[in-house]
Amino acid sequence: MTGSFGLVEQVVRAGKVIVNDPNVTVDKHCSLQIKYVEMNHARHYTCDDGAVSSSVSLEILQITQNKAALGENKIELHCFLNTFIGLTICRQYHSGILLKWLNEDNMPLKGSRFHISRSDNCFYKLCFTQRITDHRMEWRCQVTEGESVKATVNYNTTIKDGVEEVFAVVGESLSLSCGSTSSLRVGDKLQWYRGKLLVNDDSSLVIREVASVHSGNYQCLEDGKVTNQVRLHTLDNLKDLRYTIACSASKGGVVKAVKRWPPTNTAPVVAWVGLPLVLLLCVSAAAGLYICWRKHRLSAGTEMADIGMTHVYDDILLDSNTEAEPEQRQEAIRGTPIANDVVYSLAQAVDSTTLK
Repeated sequence: MTGSFGLVEQVVRAGKVIVNDPNVTVDKHCSLQIKYVEMNHARHYTCDDGAVSSSVSLEILQITQNKAALGENKIELHCFLNTFIGLTICRQYHSGILLKWLNEDNMPLKGSRFHISRSDNCFYKLCFTQRITDHRMEWRCQVTEGESVKATVNYNTTIKDGVEEVFAVVGESLSLSCGSTSSLRVGDKLQWYRGKLLVNDDSSLVIREVASVHSGNYQCLEDGKVTNQVRLHTLDNLKDLRYTIACSASKGGVVKAVKRWPPTNTAPVVAWVGLPLVLLLCVSAAAGLYICWRKHRLSAGTEMADIGMTHVYDDILLDSNTEAEPEQRQEAIRGTPIANDVVYSLAQAVDSTTLK
């Protein structure tokens, strides 16, 4: 192992670890194992049995935030390969290395909001304008070599007076955390408020069965001081649907919650899937007859063919006994503020066999 100032430090002798590090072990095949990797472990290692010698360089993927480079409304994150002596400079053996910035769904960041630059393949920079809902948002950086993913590291941004967005499906349970409670002293009091209404006296707020009326803004206070703000979005349930439907909520391209309702009868599903084709055939037939009528108007007189189209939608209705949603639930939904980058998508009916 390469030590400080380029000196070589022996790690294993006669099959036993001789360095004072409880995280380093050697197995029966003489492979070096590191249980919890720390920056001090990021070094160049050589294995030599007298006949064969091989080397490996251990580098750590790391994300840091540069809080001094930009203004208060800007966030700058750095992703890079690091060693115990500092930032790795890309060399010839890094030719297949590539870093990527990803969202929580491991998809590349897209949109004009994000600006990604690099000095080389071992150092990538991500800059964007912050929003209050970026609080506790997770950003990911991934290093690949060819088609192989080597490592992924996460970083959560903290925004002053920010709001953490949480998404939940109606009917599920939910627990909201007040954040770090390590600084609490004896006698300190934590309270959860929804607006001005006190809803809980504990560090965690548990909702055993989420309903649409639970959506809204929540605050956790420690002796009157706000320690966390949460904006809860709910995906409401649909009752007595006769076709398969899926509803999802996404933020910044990341799907946060999905709700699917299976069909109670497969026949309406087939009708719904074939609806575009039926309408297209009906419109085409009507257009063809209209052209013929215009062409032979003088010779054929004023008599017209009676054209009728069946309203396929009539066959795909909610049950007649479906109850209207309570007025207070609708008011609660309408009164809930939603961030600009939150997208609710209601999927078209699909074959239930694809939703497994």
